[in-house]
Amino acid sequence: MQITAIKGNGTAYKITEASMVASERAEQLLALDFGSADLADGSEKVDGFGVEWVVVSPTTDPDRRDITVTVAWKEGDRDHSFDYRFLKARGI
Repeated sequence: MQITAIKGNGTAYKITEASMVASERAEQLLALDFGSADLADGSEKVDGFGVEWVVVSPTTDPDRRDITVTVAWKEGDRDHSFDYRFLKARGI
């Protein structure tokens, strides 16, 4: 039972780390000007996590960007990922 608890704590810690990495990237993207060329798709490695972000400009609303940040990692032989989705609006 202790081994299961230790593994569960390790997984919870990784999910927390992934959430923090995603949140940091989201803050960086939200801080950019709406028309910035840097407000575009990208990827990087952060502390053992693969981080990828996709920026979509909906044709129905040119004053909005739909952004998804995905953080992925491997734990043992299992792949894990965490998605963080948010909107960026012009003028906000």
